[in-house]
Amino acid sequence: MNGFAFGKLGIAALVLLTNSTQGRPAEPTHRAQSAERLLAVGIRAERAEDGSVLRFTVPCEWKGNRRDLDQLQIYCRSHAPSVRITFIGPVITLERMRQFQVALPDAWLEHLPAVGLGIVFLDEMHDSRLVVSKVSPNTSAELAGLEKGDLILGIGDYRWPEADSQDSFRFAMRKQIPGGHSSVIVKRTGKIITLPVVW
Repeated sequence: MNGFAFGKLGIAALVLLTNSTQGRPAEPTHRAQSAERLLAVGIRAERAEDGSVLRFTVPCEWKGNRRDLDQLQIYCRSHAPSVRITFIGPVITLERMRQFQVALPDAWLEHLPAVGLGIVFLDEMHDSRLVVSKVSPNTSAELAGLEKGDLILGIGDYRWPEADSQDSFRFAMRKQIPGGHSSVIVKRTGKIITLPVVW
């Protein structure tokens, strides 16, 4: 989706633009209400300037419920593959994400972390272990005391083996929220160390 410039949509624009680009008649009342509900619970809607892509973002601070995700899925089904949905932070479970993938196989779906640790790992193409090669200044990692050469073995309540840990790390990071308190478990010079971290 790189290269698209998106503009924010309000309820009226969302109703009108989704109709105009799909060649539909006037929006039925229940679909207008669905669109209004999505925006009311904090789901953001944007459209590419050329009208080709409708993008929804479910932010980390979203306070909706399962029914709202059901409504989002139903609303987007008629627009795929011209839909992009971005989930940020712990707003969706892995099982629910898979349901979206099945229901919207042609849509662009992504689940991003709401926080960053501020580290660079060794060559991930040739080493599946999470070995820190660089700690960026003024980041959660630096404040927590992470060092070059640390091997990350866990985040908060999540643990993983030394090898094949990248997917587990990404999953754990998506569960963290800005301002939250957690910990990073590392192996340093043969010792297991737990470092408190604030996101």
